[in-house]
Amino acid sequence: MKKLTAAAILYSAFTMPAHAADSIASINGLLGYIGSSIEGTTEFIVSDLNGTADFLAADLEATFEFLASGVEGTTDFVAGDVDAFFALANGEISLEDYLKNSIEGTGDFISADLLSTADFLAASITGTMVFVTDGISASSAFLVADLESLESVLPSLPGLESLDLPL
Repeated sequence: MKKLTAAAILYSAFTMPAHAADSIASINGLLGYIGSSIEGTTEFIVSDLNGTADFLAADLEATFEFLASGVEGTTDFVAGDVDAFFALANGEISLEDYLKNSIEGTGDFISADLLSTADFLAASITGTMVFVTDGISASSAFLVADLESLESVLPSLPGLESLDLPL
């Protein structure tokens, strides 16, 4: 970066001696913008990657907890149904009680599973929307700041005034 700055200063001094000081200041301003833009872009990307990693880790953790809960609930349901079936086979309960309990238990299991799934999906969708919205807001703020910084540098560069840029 230092060599680039030196080359730009020397080039400017030899090509426009009358405006060398202004040109040097303009080039230094542009190089300062480029340096801060690269630094800001790097910080933005690192922050974005960290946010994405945090979001994905939380989403995976919630997904695994949901799946583990579903497996546990299914296992408990099946174990209870098997116990009830053996109780029926051993004459400990009547067929009517077995069917009644099995239907009630199945209904309770399906209801709880659907509610758990709905809660998980709602939280996942909400988390995703917040993540996306925050990402868009951060990207927009980054771009606005970068463009504002560029707008402050461009007018000072020699020759650009003749281009009639809408700055």
